Amino acid sequence: MTEAEAPVVAPSIDTIKGLCAAHFGVTVTDVVSARRDQQTVIARHVAMLLARQMTKHSYPVIGRQFGNRDHSTVLDAVRSIQGRMRRDPTIADSVETVRRLLRPAPARFYVGCRHTGTGDRRAGRVALREENARPLLARLQAEATGNYAYELIPEAEIETWKGQAHGQASE
Repeated sequence: MTEAEAPVVAPSIDTIKGLCAAHFGVTVTDVVSARRDQQTVIARHVAMLLARQMTKHSYPVIGRQFGNRDHSTVLDAVRSIQGRMRRDPTIADSVETVRRLLRPAPARFYVGCRHTGTGDRRAGRVALREENARPLLARLQAEATGNYAYELIPEAEIETWKGQAHGQASE
């Protein structure tokens, strides 16, 4: 599995609205309001486009998240900003910048080893992408002897996992 194929969690519509508002220098309140100044409209339209492209939400659901707008308003906004992107490279660059910021980094894992008798835990020193960690885990599990169990630990959870050795709670 390559980085491009790695499973990615879709950003929330609120996250998209917030990032678009910040990028275009308006507030989230502006994005969902009826304001019609150019910066607000562009931010709103880009947010609607990215919400449609990066989430599984329908036009009606997206419309409700943007000030209770009708689905046809969202559809028109998406078409409008796509047209502006074709005509204006600056807008297209802004959309790509926001899209890039919304893409999370691929998940990284540590391979951990736990002694089943004592509970002692050790983890590798380097976090690996999932496509590299899984084959290593399979090899270690196949070669495991005695009281050792191997597992993948998400990078965000490694300190908690290490703190669980000997029944200690992490802080």
